[in-house]
Amino acid sequence: MSPNASVRVPNGSTVNVTLSLGKISVSDFTGKTLSQLNAWVSEQNKLGANLKVTSTQDYSATTASGQLISQSPSSGDINPGTTIKASVSKGEGVVVKNFVGGTSTSQEGLKVSTSQTYHASVPSGQVISQSISSGSKVDTNTSISLVVSLGKVNIENKTGQSVDALQSWINSVNGQGGNISFSSSTEYSSS
Repeated sequence: MSPNASVRVPNGSTVNVTLSLGKISVSDFTGKTLSQLNAWVSEQNKLGANLKVTSTQDYSATTASGQLISQSPSSGDINPGTTIKASVSKGEGVVVKNFVGGTSTSQEGLKVSTSQTYHASVPSGQVISQSISSGSKVDTNTSISLVVSLGKVNIENKTGQSVDALQSWINSVNGQGGNISFSSSTEYSSS
């Protein structure tokens, strides 16, 4: 108020008075978007409400992605300066299955890539490891990497091949997780 209260002013003077709008009636924005809630808050703040919004993202099997699962306070009268907490749906999500030890390399809702490596104890075709732990809940279309076993290295008879060809084969096997070393000696045969 201007001038301050209890001050005498001459007749015809202008006195400025600010009136309180009181509490703010908040609507339930569940099922609507965070943008809609923020737009409403922005309009209220133009009137001096000083409201704030904080949000988190959660998975929901019943609320579409981008829509509010819940808000607090959910509805009713709130004081100026109140923070409205909103939970926004990330959609249903995907629970990652356990690939390790099996031969399956696909799951609906995931982008699966594979690489292969030799393994002394895991049979060929079985998954050795996965980049995201089984049981984890992730967004739809999340990428996951699997490492699939080529089994044990099969040592083939290389008699009659050049040393360079043998070394090339060893390098190829070792590049896929094999662990073969090479040493050579020269022997003369007596004929």
